[in-house]
Amino acid sequence: MPTSFQVDLDHEEAEEQAYAEMATAKAALRDHICRTYGISIRELSSLARP
Repeated sequence: MPTSFQVDLDHEEAEEQAYAEMATAKAALRDHICRTYGISIRELSSLARP
């Protein structure tokens, strides 16, 4: 297990792919919530603020 100061470049591509997949999933979830509840992205984000 590398420390927080070590970078394993062999895993860099897999990490970038995982971030891209996560961004796609987040967008799909956001769109689903907005469609389901009939709210805008702005209204949804306002619900997340304290």
